[in-house]
Amino acid sequence: MKHLMKNICLTLGALAFVSACNAAETINTEPKAHKHSNLSKYPGKPQAGVEMNYTMDKSIEAGQALEVSLTFTTRQNVEDLTVVYSIDKKLGDASAKVTEVFGSRVAGEASNLNINLVPKQIGYYYINVFATITNNGMKRSRSFAIPVNVGNVDAKQYMKKMGEVKVDSTGQRIISMPASSPK
Repeated sequence: MKHLMKNICLTLGALAFVSACNAAETINTEPKAHKHSNLSKYPGKPQAGVEMNYTMDKSIEAGQALEVSLTFTTRQNVEDLTVVYSIDKKLGDASAKVTEVFGSRVAGEASNLNINLVPKQIGYYYINVFATITNNGMKRSRSFAIPVNVGNVDAKQYMKKMGEVKVDSTGQRIISMPASSPK
């Protein structure tokens, strides 16, 4: 019985293989159609049409007041521009997540925001900024990271302690950091 089942399985497998080969031959005998793929031209994740520029003092010390000035401009007229920024708790009195609503904006119109901080300790930190525009009821966001070097820390050495430094295909240095969950 075992031998009979084995032969049946082999026969069925062979029939499936022959059928597949015949089907492939049938497909291959037809004229080939030209297919165009955009996979190599994939533009990446669409982002909001908003730009950000910022200014701050180059030399920042722990305990010294710091003002970071942000300027946002949109590439088109928008129904709403909302900015949310979060600050590392070592850059201020407490972890902060602040929302600023600018409302409707005309393309190229500047929207200014000032962030005042008093860094607590020496280190290399970031202010994370998320700008969201609304147009025709659709929202699009773009994220920005503002590096803040308190105490003129050697950024390369500090980042090496934070994670693995790699060079991407364009030659830009990136850092692979371990994932962390919000507290």
